[in-house]
Amino acid sequence: MRAFHLNPSSVTTASLVLASVILLSFAACSPKINVATRFNSDVNYKDYASFSFPPQELSLRPSWVDGQIKMDVERIFKSKGYAMVDPSDSDLVVAFQTQRNESYPLRLGRRRRKRTPSITFEEGSLTLEIRDSFNQQVYRGVARDVVAPNKQETRKRLRAAVETLLDDFPEKE
Repeated sequence: MRAFHLNPSSVTTASLVLASVILLSFAACSPKINVATRFNSDVNYKDYASFSFPPQELSLRPSWVDGQIKMDVERIFKSKGYAMVDPSDSDLVVAFQTQRNESYPLRLGRRRRKRTPSITFEEGSLTLEIRDSFNQQVYRGVARDVVAPNKQETRKRLRAAVETLLDDFPEKE
């Protein structure tokens, strides 16, 4: 009978390749975004008919990111029956914040003496906060996902995050 021996460096490479394929498969098949939302139960949502965005502040993120988020929020709110109006006349003000969180390594296997190979990811988050004209928080939602590798994929993920965050927001009656 012939013995089968594995070269340790090929095991490391094979583990890295296998983990990459598995992670890409999950990313492609499961566009599941980690979302947490909180609605204010003391609020009567029937009282709201319009929305706006706060005046633009200085932002370090690219302007196309702000534009994409605003376009998606506006589309969803209008589809739910809310009218976009001037901030001084709106019932609801929709503010948002994006953040890139520190990257974190995914360790592949356990090795005592040698360095364990890893793949590094960077997580991004989108926070939507909606306040009424009395500055009372009506809704807050946070979506987290792995940062996309390019602008086109980032647009898709932002759109999916906004849609997921506002999916349960009440329609205007």
